[in-house]
Amino acid sequence: ERLFLGIRPYWGSKVGTFNFCNIHAAPQHPLRAIPSMLWGHENRYLTPENGYFSYKINALHLTMDSPFAVDGELYEVDRQYGSVHLDNGGDVLYLVM
Repeated sequence: ERLFLGIRPYWGSKVGTFNFCNIHAAPQHPLRAIPSMLWGHENRYLTPENGYFSYKINALHLTMDSPFAVDGELYEVDRQYGSVHLDNGGDVLYLVM
């Protein structure tokens, strides 16, 4: 739900088990969109037409030739080795003391 420094770049409203945020390589209006995006607040610039996407999803299938990040960790992807499928692997319970 939250990244380092309290960043929450998720504003989508669909129902799913995990958050997905995608930003095009050259989004429109980045100086006006990024502050709201960092804290998860929608504004008129955070739209798919401007290159910003955020959803709650159950699974994701990626076929691409570029790195991507999951929970702040970068992964390399290359089409020649196939695609990547991400889904919910189950819940983990933590004991906080």
